[in-house]
Amino acid sequence: GRIKYTTQPLVAIDDHNAPYYYHQAIDFKNQGTFESTVGRSLQAAISNGPAMVEQRTNVLNTGILDTKQATVKSYRGAFGWKGTTYYLMVVRGATVTDSAAVMTALGMDYAINLDGGGSTALYTNGHYVIGPGRNLPNAIVVKP
Repeated sequence: GRIKYTTQPLVAIDDHNAPYYYHQAIDFKNQGTFESTVGRSLQAAISNGPAMVEQRTNVLNTGILDTKQATVKSYRGAFGWKGTTYYLMVVRGATVTDSAAVMTALGMDYAINLDGGGSTALYTNGHYVIGPGRNLPNAIVVKP
């Protein structure tokens, strides 16, 4: 129900792993509308922001960044894709502006900011490679 108030971007992924980008989550409407429009089942969705890359163009609105996002160089999480390959990135020693520049330089078709600082963690092969600096209320889990 909260999605109708969310102006951050949203990425929906169908049951064939194809991504669909919405500039604002409010444009997504709901699962039923997505499935009838796309003709496939919704598998996953994530909304966070700000938007960093749309159609291979850096669209970061630096005017909406808070002081920490704009000035503190820390770990920054990002999610994007190029073609059919998804990227979950952790950019080290970066502001959100720096992270958007990295995603643009890597040629992402679309990318959104994830959380940064102490919320950033990367867990693989049974151990943390980065973080976390605190307890985490959510996670993105990728499995084959």
